[in-house]
Amino acid sequence: VFDSFKNKTGDFKASLNDDTKGLLQLYEASFLLTKGETTLELAREFSANLLRKKLNDDRIHDDEGGILLLMVRHALELPIHWRVQRPNARWFIEQVYEKSQHVNPILLELAKLDFNIVQSTHQQELKHLSSWWEQTELAKTLPFARDRLVENYLWTI
Repeated sequence: VFDSFKNKTGDFKASLNDDTKGLLQLYEASFLLTKGETTLELAREFSANLLRKKLNDDRIHDDEGGILLLMVRHALELPIHWRVQRPNARWFIEQVYEKSQHVNPILLELAKLDFNIVQSTHQQELKHLSSWWEQTELAKTLPFARDRLVENYLWTI
């Protein structure tokens, strides 16, 4: 699929430089590679270099008040597939969608409500897990067990 972005010589098409949203999507997709997928490795290098150049040259312009610039910075900092999903969802709601010109107030309210409900559920689960962890005293009985309950919990969600 990604070979369609290449020209006859095997390089990525120069026309991709004009489409910042497309470059951003190519960059994000390149992190879904498996070992030995050289096309995606090249796509990552190509798109990352162009996106960094655009950031340095202030060539990211869109009609959304800098949202695209914010999304590119966010992606270059850490790809979306490597982020913890719920905090990233909150970032998107607060930093991107609320500032969008095409915001749907009902959808925004629903997204915030969903985030708060899920966060409340996680807090309740952590409360029960903390109680269980203290009652079992596993950190004391098993010296090799790490006392990092919240960190381990967050990795599971």
